[in-house]
Amino acid sequence: MRENETKNKYKRIIVVEGIKDKRACDEIIKVNSIMAQDEYYIHECKGYSCVEDYLKKGINREKFITSGIAEKVFVLVDADENPSKRYKDVLNCLNKEYFNKPSKLGIYSKKQNEKINVGIYLCPNNKDQGAFESLLLDSLKNGGNKLFLECINKYFNCIKIFSDKLTRNNIDKRKFRIYIDTLTTKQLGL
Repeated sequence: MRENETKNKYKRIIVVEGIKDKRACDEIIKVNSIMAQDEYYIHECKGYSCVEDYLKKGINREKFITSGIAEKVFVLVDADENPSKRYKDVLNCLNKEYFNKPSKLGIYSKKQNEKINVGIYLCPNNKDQGAFESLLLDSLKNGGNKLFLECINKYFNCIKIFSDKLTRNNIDKRKFRIYIDTLTTKQLGL
């Protein structure tokens, strides 16, 4: 079955920035039994600008939207350096002909009519600068990863001396990549 035929049956659509976000969301949903596998579809884009394009031009043409199958759309993107601007930008991408826009960050819009409810979540926590990787790093702080993360933090504290272009967003992305790249295949479950 082609992807378009498959995704048209889902009532819950999750829009994320990339394939790694899609994989992590899918795993979080499965491990925590949040929804059954056949209840949702995760649409990954290639970065935030692609998310904007998809929300402005692509999602409105999807059969799950035009047919009324979808009931909820959840947009999960990085807050990056300006969370309030990012939230407003996502809201502005949503076509009011199809979507009930949320009145507040982090909650679904209220069902007011036949339009689709939308929820927006900005990583890491709906208020701070950062990214999906920031959220994942925060989840690693407890448990056996503490010493490892301290080493990574010392490394970044050192290189900050030589660069003023590092933001929390790009530091967290790099820290998480270092963490993942140093795991063994056994730790990764491969």
